[in-house]
Amino acid sequence: PASNPFSKDFLSPKDGLALLGGAPGNYESQSGGVLGVLTSTRDTYAKDLETLQQTEASQKDAFDKMTATLLSEKKELAELLRITEASRASTEEEIETRKSQLKEAKENLATETDLKAQEEKMLASKTAVYEQRKSLRSEEETAIAQAIAVLNSDSSFATFTAVKTSPSFLQLGRSTGLAKSVSRRGQAIQFLREEAHARSSTKLAHLAVLLSSESANPFGKVLGEIEKMQETIVAEGKADRKKFDWCAAERAKSKESKSDKETQIGSFKAELLELKGTLTGPVDGLEATLTKAEEDLKENEEDQEKETADRKKENKEYQKSIANLQNAQGLVDKALSVLKKFYAKVALTQVKNQASEQATEDPEYDEGDFKGQANGGKVQELLKAVLDDTAKEEADAHKAEQDAQIDFEDRLALLTRSAEELGKTITDTQKAIADAKVKVTENKEMKADAEKEKKSIEEYLEDIKPQCDFITKNLDQRKANRAGETKSLEKAIELIKGTPAY
Repeated sequence: PASNPFSKDFLSPKDGLALLGGAPGNYESQSGGVLGVLTSTRDTYAKDLETLQQTEASQKDAFDKMTATLLSEKKELAELLRITEASRASTEEEIETRKSQLKEAKENLATETDLKAQEEKMLASKTAVYEQRKSLRSEEETAIAQAIAVLNSDSSFATFTAVKTSPSFLQLGRSTGLAKSVSRRGQAIQFLREEAHARSSTKLAHLAVLLSSESANPFGKVLGEIEKMQETIVAEGKADRKKFDWCAAERAKSKESKSDKETQIGSFKAELLELKGTLTGPVDGLEATLTKAEEDLKENEEDQEKETADRKKENKEYQKSIANLQNAQGLVDKALSVLKKFYAKVALTQVKNQASEQATEDPEYDEGDFKGQANGGKVQELLKAVLDDTAKEEADAHKAEQDAQIDFEDRLALLTRSAEELGKTITDTQKAIADAKVKVTENKEMKADAEKEKKSIEEYLEDIKPQCDFITKNLDQRKANRAGETKSLEKAIELIKGTPAY
């Protein structure tokens, strides 16, 4: 070709002679050995080239398979992400459904709580009325005891004797003791009427009526009433003790329940605060971790695509370089062929010149012997240098390609493992976020329930406070009053039974 600086010399025998030293003479041909070396070199290059092409084809096939595998894994990860998002949406929908159910349950609970509060207020009102009535009964019993004591005292006997009684109480032919008894009865009737009017007591009025009856001896009925009063006092004492014990137990139980609810509320608040940090922590929170993992995965995918594109580009440059080197080897082979022909022609010319010298004695051919270039001359040295440089450059290209392929596979394997780990991190983090949000919702609901129950307990304690405060404050006094009443009634019974009329 025109671009080959040696093609002209190789194709022109005349110019070749000039290059080798000009004048004809004795020439020893070296073309056979040179041709063998060049042919062997060419075969070696061809064999190495074939081996490298097979290696490259094998590596390219492995690369294509790995790329297909990575794309398949990427598709699977995308599908897993889609399924996870769908599951997350389903979970959120279920959470909304449960929230709706919880809201309805809370509304029902509020209604029931209001009804309970109304019932408790009604109960407290009725209990207060009941306590008031018991207090009035106790005062009535005290008044009755006082009336009986007055009725059976010595001064009463004297008074009854001095006071004129109605004809219904006058009994002729009876003893003086009976007259005293009738006088005492009139005083007792007057006392009971006054006490009944002052206290608006039907019981005292009833006793007055009994004593005012025309019966000669009404004390039997009075004693019967007193006996009932004694039974009422005993029952009232038991009721007061039962009420006191009930108040103490209810208050202790309610205060314990209130303390438990306060502990639960504090625990729920602490857990909510911890869950908030777990979810929204700026450094290691789940949401920050998920965002970072998703960004890293996207960057990883971009790195894989860039690595693959760069490797393809490098391989393309390698293929182009190898093709150029192969073309250079072809040119060297062609040059060697031309050189072979040249040296063969020179050898033939030398033989003819020797024969001609033997036939003639031309002084022009006695000036020197033509022996050709030693070992192929400068041209062979130049070709050898070209071949050596080409071989070294090709070997370096193969080595660089092999190293680049190994580095690429190592980097891609590392990126693939990193992508798998990031995918697992994303899946695990999404599940952890969903679980944490469910816990947040549950803790908020349980905290609200605990606060509502605490408020209900406080309202209950406030409702029972009046009656429980009353029985707690007056238990001992009421007990002492009942003891005095019982003692008075027992004394009254003794005095009544000791009267002559009885």
